[in-house]
Amino acid sequence: MIPKSLAILFASHLLLIYPAFAQNTPSNFSPSSLAQSEPGICPANLSNTVNSIASRYNLQRHHWGYYVQPLATNVPLASYQGSSLFIPASSNKLLTTAAVLNHLGGQYRLRTSIYQDPNSNPQQPSLTIVGRGDPTITNVQIQDLAAQIQQKGIRQISKLTANGGYFRGSPMNPDWEWGDLYTDYGVPTTSLILQQNAVDLVVTPQQVGQPPSYRWRTPLAGIPWQIENRALTGAARTENSIEVQGLQGKPTLLLSGNLPVGGGGTTLNLAMLNPNATWLSQLQFNLSQKQINTVQLQVIESEPALGQEVAAIESPPLENLVRETNRTSNNLFAEVLLRTLGRSNTEPGNSTADLGLRMVKAKLTGLGVNANGYRQADGSGLSRKNLLSPQTLVQTLIGMSKTPEAAIYRDSLPVGGVSGTLASRFKKYPYQIQAKTGTLTGTVALAGYANPTQYQQLAFGILVNNHDRPASEIRLAVDEMATAFLRLRNCP
Repeated sequence: MIPKSLAILFASHLLLIYPAFAQNTPSNFSPSSLAQSEPGICPANLSNTVNSIASRYNLQRHHWGYYVQPLATNVPLASYQGSSLFIPASSNKLLTTAAVLNHLGGQYRLRTSIYQDPNSNPQQPSLTIVGRGDPTITNVQIQDLAAQIQQKGIRQISKLTANGGYFRGSPMNPDWEWGDLYTDYGVPTTSLILQQNAVDLVVTPQQVGQPPSYRWRTPLAGIPWQIENRALTGAARTENSIEVQGLQGKPTLLLSGNLPVGGGGTTLNLAMLNPNATWLSQLQFNLSQKQINTVQLQVIESEPALGQEVAAIESPPLENLVRETNRTSNNLFAEVLLRTLGRSNTEPGNSTADLGLRMVKAKLTGLGVNANGYRQADGSGLSRKNLLSPQTLVQTLIGMSKTPEAAIYRDSLPVGGVSGTLASRFKKYPYQIQAKTGTLTGTVALAGYANPTQYQQLAFGILVNNHDRPASEIRLAVDEMATAFLRLRNCP
């Protein structure tokens, strides 16, 4: 899970309307035409090859394992600690996206509605916004809703209510670390989402020795935060050491470090503190731009009571949301998908996220995944309490390969040397690895599909825990192992 600036977040939003990866693959592309200088590996020698890679990178100091199996068989080709439990980081998203696709299908959409209270004055109605977790909403879509209300002839709203009760339970996972909760990769998962519930704090140098100035790029989204500014403007060409930390239990951010004078400043990417209220304020502003007056605003958290729908917008189809989740490792999207599953669970429960976890378990069991091979604590993998085995990842990948959603699921994964979090990896073998990455402190993961040129297609999972080295070093070992899978060939 890699922190992303809002610029990247909005750029990745464009992926939602791009054609599927299969349509982007060059028409003359053939994996067998790739120049590969490494010698082939016989299946009988694969374990020794992978173990020798682990030895060269001294992985014995850490908790590591892998599992690799052809899609067409029920027998693993090679495994080391394949059934042991590991912290999966973002490879956990493979479980969440598999379950939601298998349950709801690729064309399902999330609808955001505005309802009119039937007991209110039609000329000055009470309106209630009901969000259903659409994570793609920006101010453009909110402007659309304001225009729809204007087209209804409404010129004054007696009460405008944001109902945040569609997702029940805490918007923050209780197992996430405090340091994640004010970042743009640990944003709250709310029923009403705006700008992926993230906001930019722009910090600009002043005179040397003076505190830098700051401003919120989206003022309405930043207002709830209080800033304690202990930063200083430093001399030109000094190191930029600006950082921000949340003060536990307070809506306060501590700004510290030095920002060199003469530069363009820096942008810090943070979580929105109160997304439901920000969403409501943004709609009120857009309505005022259309000369629609709102007398009263309120935010409530209760099961929505539906009246007559007077305006609505819909998300892109679920297959696009899954692609964004896996290709860019978007935590918010993963948590939305988990809760969307939870809303379809009719079992009793106070937490939509917990109901979603039960649904994941049920759907994966139906796909042939051993229920004892994992323990999910969230949808994204940000929690350090997630545990799963390399075998679980492979069972999920193979199970999904046999479903009607197989192509959508596979296409959602980053493509080695081409797209997403694998764009800069496997450059020598473009299009031959499609896999989900995962990174936390002390954890590196890679799991997906391998397409050898001289062997059948494979599903694999590689996990490394408890390492104390730069993640880039561990990734070198993991990538070399995955490359070994590509060198497999049939031997007499």
